[in-house]
Amino acid sequence: ALQRYTRRLTLFWAVTCGGLAGLNLLLMLQARSVPLWLAALLPALSVPLLFVCEYLYRRWRFPAHDHPGFLEYLRIIGKHYRK
Repeated sequence: ALQRYTRRLTLFWAVTCGGLAGLNLLLMLQARSVPLWLAALLPALSVPLLFVCEYLYRRWRFPAHDHPGFLEYLRIIGKHYRK
């Protein structure tokens, strides 16, 4: 179940990033009719919000799995990106 979840999660993030890229392109093309703060804020807030929601959902969905605290989770992710 956890392996299936992580594969679907990877697909979810790929689609989300592609959707945000498309949204940014659409907002750029509509620059005169869309406020700049909305064009910058909407994509910038959606990724952290989804990140936190996914973390909370995973803790709820897999309660038997050993989950680090949220800050420790961020450290683990950061460590992997520094390699």
